[in-house]
Amino acid sequence: QAPVYAANTPLIVTANTAPNATVCNAAVNFNMAAFVSDCEAAADLTITNTLISGPVSSSFIPAGSNISAPNYPIGTYVVRFTTTDKCGNSATKDVTIQVNDATPPTAVCINGVSASLQPSGIVVVTVNQFNNNSYDNCTSSLDLLIQRLDQNPLVAPTPSLEYNCDDADGVTQHGVKLFVADSTGNMSMCLTYIVIQDNVAPSITCPANDTLDCAANTAPQLLGFATAVDNCPNNVSIDFTDVLASGTGPVCELLTRTWSAMDLANNISTCEQLISLVDTIKPVLSAYPPDETISCSTPLPAPATITATDNCSALVTVQFDQDTINIAQGPCGQFNYTIVRTRTAVDDCGNTEIHSRLINVEDITEPEFAGMPDTLVLNTSQFPPNLTCTVPLVLNVAQFLEDC
Repeated sequence: QAPVYAANTPLIVTANTAPNATVCNAAVNFNMAAFVSDCEAAADLTITNTLISGPVSSSFIPAGSNISAPNYPIGTYVVRFTTTDKCGNSATKDVTIQVNDATPPTAVCINGVSASLQPSGIVVVTVNQFNNNSYDNCTSSLDLLIQRLDQNPLVAPTPSLEYNCDDADGVTQHGVKLFVADSTGNMSMCLTYIVIQDNVAPSITCPANDTLDCAANTAPQLLGFATAVDNCPNNVSIDFTDVLASGTGPVCELLTRTWSAMDLANNISTCEQLISLVDTIKPVLSAYPPDETISCSTPLPAPATITATDNCSALVTVQFDQDTINIAQGPCGQFNYTIVRTRTAVDDCGNTEIHSRLINVEDITEPEFAGMPDTLVLNTSQFPPNLTCTVPLVLNVAQFLEDC
């Protein structure tokens, strides 16, 4: 009679890698001798084995009934045992050895990730941005998934995550879980976070440059406001500053209006609007005294105080100059001449107002003997007596002469 394999002989022997294994094999403990019976003593039985199939060569399997070993690579082995007694009776039994990878991979996260929004206003991040060389004892090819932890309800893990402007304050640490699975489905996880930044500056467009009279209103309500677009709409503030400088040529002053657009992440873009202020209007004097002619005997009138105003310049100084021209030839020159009084006002833009007043001084009055008596009465009694009955007379007519 051939040897008999016990009813409880396992058809499948299972072995698992250790939870913290660093190699991809497991210990197998199996001895077929424990499951064979015969009328002969066990010592008289010969048990051999043959590897029918498996991930290794047949030389790996220990010979005989005890095929135990500490380092079976994972996989499925079919081992055929043959038991023979001394009479030559034999029986075979196939046993499947199943060595499983039961060791989860080691998930390793990068401790903190940052990403910047794209011009579209979103950013897509992938598992590779969070994985820091996660590894496994058996396979180098791992399945990676990530999951946002800041959503309620949580969404199933995916290979990538999308963030938008609502996430991009540059400060908040958005929790992320990295899932790492090996080829047999063993899984481990690690936690990290991501900070979303907005580094895209707004695109700003200035109003057109303009040329205005210097007294014109330069308010943006009249000259236009800058516009801006950003990857995160409705998050842009627009402001401006003005700098006034002296101009050149017909431009009296140049107003440089610098517009700035700033988004919530403090990204700033600027542009310049140039406003040329021109002034072609001369200042106006407070008075324009007319020309006149006076006698040389008339006192010369004192210069009047004349000021100037301007449409643009707040303060205009009036320069006063006086000159004498048209002096007559000869002795009469001191009595016949022209006084020229010139007032010049110049505004800040170089517009000039000049007014000249002519005062003609002439000798137009005949000489007069003012106060000279018509009749002189002399009495001889007032003088010493003489034989001729005459009196001395001395008369200085010049003392009564009046002229220029």
